[in-house]
Amino acid sequence: MKKPQSVKGQYIPRKKSSSPETNDNKSPQIDVGEMLSKLDGEQITQLGNGVIELANNGLDLAKEFLKTGQVVASAQAEITKSEDEVKKVSLKEETKRQKIQQRGKDNELNYYAETNKEANSHEQIMKILEQVESGTLKSEHLAELIIAVKSGS
Repeated sequence: MKKPQSVKGQYIPRKKSSSPETNDNKSPQIDVGEMLSKLDGEQITQLGNGVIELANNGLDLAKEFLKTGQVVASAQAEITKSEDEVKKVSLKEETKRQKIQQRGKDNELNYYAETNKEANSHEQIMKILEQVESGTLKSEHLAELIIAVKSGS
């Protein structure tokens, strides 16, 4: 925005009343026509240009307010969009974390089941060996029984 140019010419004092008591019920009547008649053509032109420049500055300010409002609205929309994206990613990551935890639990259960199965096979093989030693089972059938026990049948 441009700074308004000062009007050159006769100084016109402004009276400001700070309180109604100093007015003494005499309101000075300002005649704009009379004040303008005291100005020459150049001063009137400067005054007109100053008024036009002031109006343009007011319009520029209004445009800036509108732009600022648009930028704020756009920024808020981007923030909302980003927050939604963060929530979406957070939900995906939580789902992945739960799947990983479930796989860990499944693996642990599978480990215990396999360990238990292995322990049972070992016990069965030991019983078969005891039967071979005691003579109740022939050693020819030993290999077949061990293979059957290891395969889980």
